[in-house]
Amino acid sequence: MAGKLKVGVIGAGMIANAGHIPGWKSVANDVEVVAVANPNKAKAQLTADSEGIAQVYDDWRQMLAEIEPDIVSICTPNACHRAQAVAALKAG
Repeated sequence: MAGKLKVGVIGAGMIANAGHIPGWKSVANDVEVVAVANPNKAKAQLTADSEGIAQVYDDWRQMLAEIEPDIVSICTPNACHRAQAVAALKAG
């Protein structure tokens, strides 16, 4: 692998903070969580500050477009997963 894979996290609640982000950090030699998106940007900023994540968004679509992540970690309510997963796949 040439470099670390970029991870973008959608959602900044318990699932992200207690599960997904610590999981990604456990394989930090291979991946880096570079951004977190949450409709409540202040909540996303809290997550970013506590986890050392550089970029914060209040729009997950904007995050996908700007950071072009290799991996998207979806940490939102189940009803949101389909639209977010399809958009992530279409984004590449």
